Amino acid sequence: MDDTRIFRVIANYRELMKKNKKSIEYLLEMLHSGRHDEGLVRQATFRQGTASAKTQPSGVADLSDTLSRYEKLKESETELTLNMLNRLFEERQEMSRIYVCFQVLPEPYKSVLSGIYVSGRTVAEVGDELHRSRKSIEEYRKKGAELIRKNYNSALSNEELLIS
Repeated sequence: MDDTRIFRVIANYRELMKKNKKSIEYLLEMLHSGRHDEGLVRQATFRQGTASAKTQPSGVADLSDTLSRYEKLKESETELTLNMLNRLFEERQEMSRIYVCFQVLPEPYKSVLSGIYVSGRTVAEVGDELHRSRKSIEEYRKKGAELIRKNYNSALSNEELLIS
């Protein structure tokens, strides 16, 4: 995980989590509502016009082939949706972990990162506020990211990090 990802999560945590939640809710709704079924039926039926489908001896065989294609498409779509949900849940866990690691940073690292990425102040403004040079603020920023990475990769759970 690079600094850019860490700082992006710190700066936009609430918005990123809201967007992630909406995506999860949308996919769950699609999975449970069957709203894509009509499109899958059309897609399965459309394939009837292929050369192999024209050689079918009866309408029953065509219907059977259409049903078989629909079931395969439905299975494929369900698997794709579940994979997307899994990725979204993993992303949510990653963002939560990064934010917890940010919350447990010691001072002045937390103040520096909060000033720059949460409050949107410049390095110079944060330096003035903390009575530190630009160089030291940059060093705190870099060391803060290192500490977040260290905690992120530790064996401690989020709860253990918060109480330690």
